[in-house]
Amino acid sequence: MKKLFLICIFAIFGIGGVGTAVAVDVPSAADQNSLADELYAKFGRKPVVGVSVMQFNNVTIQAWIEQMEGAAEFHGIDLRVVDGQNDAARQANQNDTFIAQNVDCILFDPVDAMAVIPVVKRANEAIDCVINIDVEAGGGEFASYIGHDWLMAGLMSGLQIIQATGGKGNVVLVEGAPGTNAQIMRTKGIEIVTALWPDLKIVGKQPGYFNRDGGLKVTEAMLAAHPKIDAIYFQNDEMYFGGYPAIVAAGRRDEMAILSVDGNPDAMERIKTGDLDYEVVGQFGLQGWLFIETTAKVLAGKKVLDWVPVNLYMADKSNVATTPSAW
Repeated sequence: MKKLFLICIFAIFGIGGVGTAVAVDVPSAADQNSLADELYAKFGRKPVVGVSVMQFNNVTIQAWIEQMEGAAEFHGIDLRVVDGQNDAARQANQNDTFIAQNVDCILFDPVDAMAVIPVVKRANEAIDCVINIDVEAGGGEFASYIGHDWLMAGLMSGLQIIQATGGKGNVVLVEGAPGTNAQIMRTKGIEIVTALWPDLKIVGKQPGYFNRDGGLKVTEAMLAAHPKIDAIYFQNDEMYFGGYPAIVAAGRRDEMAILSVDGNPDAMERIKTGDLDYEVVGQFGLQGWLFIETTAKVLAGKKVLDWVPVNLYMADKSNVATTPSAW
């Protein structure tokens, strides 16, 4: 990531004075032009953007938030981030609060893709700027969706399983939160590929809810239920970190290929040590920046893509040193 020091001078309307200088690291793949002056001229203040993220207790989301805060500073946005705590009802209340506060834009990161629809529709009636981030919502109107192609992530992992197993054996899936786009699409991608190899069977799958405790519980259940596992697929690194010790404790590390998704720096180190075989690496730091960059463009009245895609990479021991960082 290229470090650039950028200075934004904000005009103080109605008051003679000095603007505020800020230094921000802008990802090299992001737009290097700040919209802070343009937005201040339009609103007469910093526009307010609210987002209830799925859960704070997730290192990937923490990476987003760091970049979102940097992008908000760069583009002159008052960013308000709250913790949905993986609770759809709590998140709906938080988003209704944003609507009541008459914020200028709401970013929706749904805990549940279908349960979020009613509050999205309420936002559509009340607010001009409504954007969907990371987890694709099941309905409502959005100016843009910013996210990875999680179906492609599943396809990539499915093909890697074929290569690792020779297209034969038993596969188990440690899935994320049921109903989320990431869970549905990553599983679908795996199933599309494995269905083409009749000697390769998905013998078990259970939700681990994208956290370590869930990853541990599901892995223990899968190990107990299946005496032979040729590949285990974790739908994110947090579940891998939870489940891997159970695999080692059972003395079964060498029997199976282990795959995960995210690109957490600690997971990338596990590839180097041989504790993890394959990793689909997202670009979560850049994604967090793009959440706010896209929002700034919408607020400024500029055209944006209906879907702002974020790149994915497959890492293994042969290329882990050169794979772009997820953060």
